[in-house]
Amino acid sequence: MSYINGFKGSFKKRMLFFILLCISFFVQGKEIDSCSKENFNLKFYERSSFKNQSVKPITTSIEDAGLRHRPYPYKAFVVSIIQAVEDNLKKEEACHNGDGKPVNITLEFIEENLVAWMNSTELISLKTDDMSSQLSSPWLKIVIKREPEFNLHAVITWSARQMITDQVFLSGEVIPETFNPVPLTTEAVNKYRSVYVNAVLSSSDYIEDPKILNELPVDLLWLYRHSYQSTRGPFYDNISRLFNTASSRYIELNRALVNQCFDVPNGDFKRYNTVLDLKNIVDTKFFDNYKIEKLTR
Repeated sequence: MSYINGFKGSFKKRMLFFILLCISFFVQGKEIDSCSKENFNLKFYERSSFKNQSVKPITTSIEDAGLRHRPYPYKAFVVSIIQAVEDNLKKEEACHNGDGKPVNITLEFIEENLVAWMNSTELISLKTDDMSSQLSSPWLKIVIKREPEFNLHAVITWSARQMITDQVFLSGEVIPETFNPVPLTTEAVNKYRSVYVNAVLSSSDYIEDPKILNELPVDLLWLYRHSYQSTRGPFYDNISRLFNTASSRYIELNRALVNQCFDVPNGDFKRYNTVLDLKNIVDTKFFDNYKIEKLTR
């Protein structure tokens, strides 16, 4: 009888240990899941859909964003940035301490093509305070606040004009401080194209007139000069070639900025204004690999 009782006691202890072990695994899984990309709050915008007084996402998930049917460079950009955030979160104490505090991750992706149907000066703002780690740049803006609970909010921009602007800086040209690489209207692009065609391509020897070309934005002038010289079609057709050529480095640049923000101490602020400011956070060969000499056909 004592043997049976002893067996029952031993069995109960083993069962209790097994249940506790299962609960432990479940809790650990929940901790990791709270920082996984499946639980990120994602928002996707198109610059042409921005309206004054109201900025609303066109989609709120990868599935709704239709990335499967989007051009590969943009799809790869979104997926890579999400993965970079998730990889950095694995090193955060908030994702492993099991204190039950929520981990809130909001990533807002803005797609800015060269041409937009309408324009707006309204931007998405990030809330900051003295305890936040902050990073600001033309490509993305991130705010991380670790106390009293972990919050990360980032606005990441896929911008055709910013990609061209990077090329202008890499070529050593000067960009006016007032320059703002927002999408252009179709009318503006057609006007600038006509100026370039009349000033350069319509002349027998392709001699540029500096006074006339000063009317053009510096990034469009770079695009025109580095494209196949033809009057048969709009130069912005070369944007797809730009994306295919430079997108991998544009992704690398943005991933480096994500990594950098996670390394910024609480209360600190990092700002990068041009691609040339990134020399301390990217590989030494990055600039040579990113720089485009010609957009070939």
